[in-house]
Amino acid sequence: MAKQTNAQEKAKNTLDTVSQKGRRGPKPKVDASAVRGRADNYRGFLQNVWDQLWPQLSQAQTEDDVIRAFREGYPGEHEFMPYRAPLVLKVLKERTFPKRRKAQINFLADSLAGLGLVSPRRSRDICAEDRARAKSAHHIIRYEFYVECSCGYTGPSRDHACPTCGAGITDLQHANHAIVISTLHAHLDHESCLEVVVLRGKSRDVQKLADRLISTKGVQHGRLVMSSPEIVSHHPPPHR
Repeated sequence: MAKQTNAQEKAKNTLDTVSQKGRRGPKPKVDASAVRGRADNYRGFLQNVWDQLWPQLSQAQTEDDVIRAFREGYPGEHEFMPYRAPLVLKVLKERTFPKRRKAQINFLADSLAGLGLVSPRRSRDICAEDRARAKSAHHIIRYEFYVECSCGYTGPSRDHACPTCGAGITDLQHANHAIVISTLHAHLDHESCLEVVVLRGKSRDVQKLADRLISTKGVQHGRLVMSSPEIVSHHPPPHR
């Protein structure tokens, strides 16, 4: 009889991929970024169903109550139920469970993100630590590009301009704002950019400014494409 009971317990435990009860050796390590990402995901869809889920979930006293609350308040849900019902019930019964809606959602999501591999409290701590780490991580605050300026400076630019004299391609555009309609600036790589300047005015003024822009030091390639209302009007209107 004892052997049969042990066999039943062994079969039961093989299906339990979350519980760490009776596990010998060190606890498995969890990926902090994966736990935090899972918590953020849980926060999102709990936010969408909380108004339907919470009234019955707040009254849950057993695992069956939790399963019933999810099935009625979140039909078609397969992420939590029935596997996470014991963990959900444990979190709900914590004395520190919040009273306000948003705090409740965040508390439950962060507690469940560890999937029971760690305690709900440790799961929340992991989420908080990873969010703080991501917030304080270094990030690029300015890109610098290589330029050659007529003042003699050669080296990285500062805000797309010469750091010595401040000259830049945009200076020509500001000086000719009457015919500059729009600009498009795109970064191609760490050293190259693509800039498209839309001009409108007399052909000689457009040609003069285009020549100056193309001849600016640092411009590797430039081309002027001109059009006029007369050219456009030669095309037949589209059929309706």
